[in-house]
Amino acid sequence: MRIGFDAKKAASNLTGIGNYSRNHINLLAGNKDLECTLFIPGRGKEECLEAITGLDDMKIISPSGNSSINRTYWRNFSIVNDIKKSGVDIYHGLSNELPFSIKKAGCLSVVTIHDLIFLRYPDTYDFLQRKILTLKTRYACRNSDAIIAVSEQTKRDIVEFYGIPEEKVTVIYQGCHNVFKQVVPLSERESIRQQYGLPEKYMISVGTIESRKNHRAVIEAFAEAAEDITLVLVSKRTRMQKDIETLVDSLGIKEKVRILNNVPLSHLPALYQGSIGAIYASYFEGFGIPVLEAVTSGVPVIAATGSCLEEAGGKGAVYVNPFNPHEIAEAISRISNDSEFCRELVEGGKEHLNNFTDKALSSKIYDYYNMLLNRSL
Repeated sequence: MRIGFDAKKAASNLTGIGNYSRNHINLLAGNKDLECTLFIPGRGKEECLEAITGLDDMKIISPSGNSSINRTYWRNFSIVNDIKKSGVDIYHGLSNELPFSIKKAGCLSVVTIHDLIFLRYPDTYDFLQRKILTLKTRYACRNSDAIIAVSEQTKRDIVEFYGIPEEKVTVIYQGCHNVFKQVVPLSERESIRQQYGLPEKYMISVGTIESRKNHRAVIEAFAEAAEDITLVLVSKRTRMQKDIETLVDSLGIKEKVRILNNVPLSHLPALYQGSIGAIYASYFEGFGIPVLEAVTSGVPVIAATGSCLEEAGGKGAVYVNPFNPHEIAEAISRISNDSEFCRELVEGGKEHLNNFTDKALSSKIYDYYNMLLNRSL
């Protein structure tokens, strides 16, 4: 079985869809029944390429020129000729899009759709960005032979917004980075905690500070909860961070909230594992990878209802109304004070993680490709 991947994000993005793409490819590495070809429209980043397992055994196809215009044109249009020449059985677009004229590539096509948040909450995207995303995802969904959705929520959105038949969309969950599966020694956790100047008792929230992530409600909940806990927000710096800092000051809880920018991936496992719990109250996600990261790290989680976070957290989280700070505050207090409840969440999380083992995910992906090829015969 010969599979070709759109590996732009795998080769160049250190987070998000880049992590998903590398993990997807890595899950299949070493399968002797598979021959993987990576289509990369540029040189990529060394750190990303080094994280792809078995790269030396994979065929890499790139455009002849390296200008930005040439790379963009190749990935969207002329790549179809290279896909056809490569002889792959399936071409898989891992990041919401497929080349235009994909039907001329002479192979089956699959696209992974991560979310349609730009349609569900259009005000969170600027006009041009929303139009481009809509054009690309709509084309990919309508012209692919099959679609992978990363959650049931995303599947429902694909069916609702684009009128795609349900049977065309298969849900295959994503895993999280392997660094979260390792237990960090206590001494290292303590060292990293001190490096960031954090107290011993803190709750962590990992996610970009933007309106949809709902940091405002979380901070209001911390102001209400009469607990001796520090809230640690881990985010790249955004325009909204200043608004959040102003809110913290106005509520008089500056000593209870820390914002950490530019935290490397290598420090996140220690920060998760050193916390008393994680909180992720985003009111809409395509999957919610920070929830899975926290459950994998073995800490109790507070997550929001309303989209797909129950799929990511399973029995490892307590779920709250993201628009009700009082309900969030009650969950914070319970995590802080009820050790038996926390133990039950952690145990429930361990059970839930059976759905996300490398073996379970790789088998599902391989069986899916096999099914598509057998169906096309």
